[in-house]
Amino acid sequence: AAPAPAAPSKFQLRLVESLVAKRVLSSPRAVAAMARTDRARYLPDVYRGSPDAAYYDAPLPIGYSATISAPHMHAYALELLAEPVTAAAAARGEVRVLDVGSGSGYLVAALAELAFGGGDTDTQEGATTGVVVGIEHVEPLAEASRRFLRSDKPQWSGAVD
Repeated sequence: AAPAPAAPSKFQLRLVESLVAKRVLSSPRAVAAMARTDRARYLPDVYRGSPDAAYYDAPLPIGYSATISAPHMHAYALELLAEPVTAAAAARGEVRVLDVGSGSGYLVAALAELAFGGGDTDTQEGATTGVVVGIEHVEPLAEASRRFLRSDKPQWSGAVD
């Protein structure tokens, strides 16, 4: 069995609570997906000295003239996709999601949690099959994304390529 992923930090949970309070996040699946995907785990080493930077609601440079989007942008994406992903999982048991320009892989991980993590586990199940694909044309970012995903989501490490 694959190792379990690490629990999100209290800072990630506070960030999610803030986005809920601002009504950026509201659907149980989107809230759960973002809570289970800690933004700090998808940032370059340069941010290790100031770990709280990961939790500011602002874009951050990740190298190669790219940024990781502000958390509220990721929240909007998850909210917009929560219903279609839920519908696909219910109708077909399969989900297919594409993230073009996936950068550090943060949104790919959150989308995978949205699709397969189940979200509100009391009332909804995640998809049983499917795929979440991130496409990144800057090879060093693509490699970092794969490394971050394998480290943060070891349960899916065999599917990361």
